[in-house]
Amino acid sequence: MPVAAPSARPQVPVGTSSGRFGTVLFRPATLFPLRVRRHSLFLFVAALLSTAVSVWAGNFFFPASGGLVAVFLLVLSLEEEMVAVLEENRDAIWTYRENPHRANFRLARKIACLFLGMLLGFGLLTYCVEGTTRGLGPQLERFSQEYLRIQGVDFGTSGANLRHNGIVLLGCFLCALLFRAGGALLVLGWNASVWGAVYGFMVRTQPDDKLAYGAKVFLTTFPHVALEATGYVLAALAGIFLSKAMAKYHWDSSPFRRVALASAQLLVIGLGLVAVGANVEAWVTPRIANALFH
Repeated sequence: MPVAAPSARPQVPVGTSSGRFGTVLFRPATLFPLRVRRHSLFLFVAALLSTAVSVWAGNFFFPASGGLVAVFLLVLSLEEEMVAVLEENRDAIWTYRENPHRANFRLARKIACLFLGMLLGFGLLTYCVEGTTRGLGPQLERFSQEYLRIQGVDFGTSGANLRHNGIVLLGCFLCALLFRAGGALLVLGWNASVWGAVYGFMVRTQPDDKLAYGAKVFLTTFPHVALEATGYVLAALAGIFLSKAMAKYHWDSSPFRRVALASAQLLVIGLGLVAVGANVEAWVTPRIANALFH
């Protein structure tokens, strides 16, 4: 008696989970094709909306620690989008033989769009929704005053800033090395939540013209924040690339050495950007603040 051949396993789109239970309801992968999901603007909007949903869920279900829970929920919501752009980068370099520097620059830009979406999301929610700050205690623990003016912020010294930011950069690299896309999103999401919450809190609690004040705060802090954030993104990419190479290639092979060299270059460039950002924060940012607020 002939035996029926087993049915083939259904094909799963690249960048999505193959399991029925290993995903979340709110994920753009269910609504849009992969080509759209890899677009920079889509990544920005997806990060913005995912932040709103994650913060609401974190504060609703865990009001005492909603800020921490929101970051973890945000990682779950955006991990598939992160994987999609990483796979696009892999195919561009190894299959279509695109210039690695060009492909990596495009990847860094797209991850930066994810970061900016998270940053804006946390900032807008903190500014517009008063109850949001109750769950963002860990992000705002240094700011216990009724309101905070940027004129009173200590921007630190070059050495102190470099030590602190260097530790964050190392954390980005190690988390990405160990947990790849999820680890990178966790560190980037946490930094976006801190900066976004501080921005929103600082503007919302001002008695003066809030819109003008917010624009001045942005102009004051954007130079060093942009440098630091770019450095963190490059460190995360270095960790992800090296992690994949360690699992796929023998350590003595030519492909592994090639990927390891590229990862080292990204990490060094990231460290350089963070070092420049530390000096900008210590020397340039206070002068911009004095010029704009006096």
